[in-house]
Amino acid sequence: AAGLAWSEGRFEPTIASVAAAVRDASGQPVAAINVSGQLAQFQDAERRARIGAAVAAAAGEISARLGGAGAAAKPLGSAA
Repeated sequence: AAGLAWSEGRFEPTIASVAAAVRDASGQPVAAINVSGQLAQFQDAERRARIGAAVAAAAGEISARLGGAGAAAKPLGSAA
């Protein structure tokens, strides 16, 4: 999904994670939210979609509280 960064066994062979940027009112990334777990927990497509959606929603809510509503949906590394 756009705006999410996934890692599957990149740093630890049995660990996966997903992260989303938290953006301020100008749309600039100021933080990130991340969920990590056993790689096996990220393999099922439905579960992966739910985890990704939850991380994106949390980043979006935090961004909105910082005045950046909707900014979290931008892909990581994109211009503001």
